[in-house]
Amino acid sequence: LAYWLVWACPKDAFYKAHEGSIVVQLFFATGAALSAGHAVTSWGADKALNAMHAKPRSAVFTTLMAGAFGASGGGLSVVALDVWDEGADPDRAYGAFLFAAVGSTGYYLLRDPHGVLGLSGLAAPDARLVVGAYSLLSSAVPKIYAALGADVSAATPPRLVEASVRFCLRLPARVGTAGKSKDD
Repeated sequence: LAYWLVWACPKDAFYKAHEGSIVVQLFFATGAALSAGHAVTSWGADKALNAMHAKPRSAVFTTLMAGAFGASGGGLSVVALDVWDEGADPDRAYGAFLFAAVGSTGYYLLRDPHGVLGLSGLAAPDARLVVGAYSLLSSAVPKIYAALGADVSAATPPRLVEASVRFCLRLPARVGTAGKSKDD
């Protein structure tokens, strides 16, 4: 449906409706934000936390990277494999990965599944709700400001990404004892 709307809609009706209405743009930005938040949590970090094998379940790095790559849309891979310079946007791909990395780190900190912080973490649905709110605030709200003519460059804090990376580097590589099995 999306392909048809973008490429085959008669008289570019969808494109004109999208570009001419802030309500339509916000609708699709909200959908994209919720999809990205869901990719960080359910399709990324939770898949690593509920992995079949013991080693991935106990690896902090695996959980964080699964969440980050789950929502980055494969943009880094597209940029890395764009050997003929066909127009992949490295800034957009890197920005999507940084957004997903911050969301993944936030989700991990909220849940604390390995007990690294020594706190009782939130339940998975509550942590997903917080990551969804982060996703909405970082995707839909800047679109509102941009539509109003405001500068949104100050709304992208590089310090938050730096703090997340520094935190990840301080976490232990593995938590708990992974039992030896024939599958490992």
